[in-house]
Amino acid sequence: MRNLKFWLVLAFALVSCSVYDNYDGSLMPDAVASIEGDSSSSVKETPVSSTEEKSSSSQSEESSSSQPEEKSSSSEAVSSSSEAPKSSSSAAWVCDSILDYGKYQYKVAYVEEKGLCFTAENMRKTVNEKAGKTMCYDSLEANCEKYGLLYDHNAAEHVCPQGWHLATWAEYDTLRHYTGVDIDFESGEFFKATAGWKADAEDDEEGYNGNDLFGFAALPGGYCVSTDACYGIGTTGEWWTSSLENASSKTYKSLELFGSDQTGGYSTELPEVFYAVRCFKDRN
Repeated sequence: MRNLKFWLVLAFALVSCSVYDNYDGSLMPDAVASIEGDSSSSVKETPVSSTEEKSSSSQSEESSSSQPEEKSSSSEAVSSSSEAPKSSSSAAWVCDSILDYGKYQYKVAYVEEKGLCFTAENMRKTVNEKAGKTMCYDSLEANCEKYGLLYDHNAAEHVCPQGWHLATWAEYDTLRHYTGVDIDFESGEFFKATAGWKADAEDDEEGYNGNDLFGFAALPGGYCVSTDACYGIGTTGEWWTSSLENASSKTYKSLELFGSDQTGGYSTELPEVFYAVRCFKDRN
């Protein structure tokens, strides 16, 4: 029994030595630390918080936005195109000295201060019969050559070329007010030609000629109330306007000049009578 206990104790001692002979107290803590270090390392490498991501993202966006974009060149192109000269449609209004219309060339006058451009002689172009009637004073071609055609009001509304129109009373009235004189009794001289006006139709006494201030060069071509009733050649001039004096009676205003004085006024007539016509250029 004693020998058996001895051998058991010896065997236990030998086994204990084989297990603990390699133990080093300084190594075990390090081994544990190594595991914790790996664990802590995995913690440190976890993703950055969402706040930090936004911060870095905003910094990245600011950095990229600070760089020039391709759009900037197109925006500059728009800016430069907006500063380009305006189209020719908005170019300065031009009043040529000649109006080439049909088989005639008409002299043109321009009162720049008032922006008025108009033919400086009476119209002489015929119109379609459906548009209105025209005639020469006393049906004599020589009178048409000197003074131009006479038109009923319907024809007067259709004779001016495209871009031009039958004068309005407002346009004539603007010219009447041009110098500030008594517009009814003294403005006539500014419309009249410097020669050709008689005091009355029965003699050759020189009447009141004008100074032709506007270049209108008005001559006393007379007027006709029908194809066989004409009056006032040499002493009177009448020019249609498109302005109604009375809508119910359909009477229209006309510029009226006389050789016996310097009156520059207006008359009103029915559209069937025959007066001279001047065309004014349309404004753009």
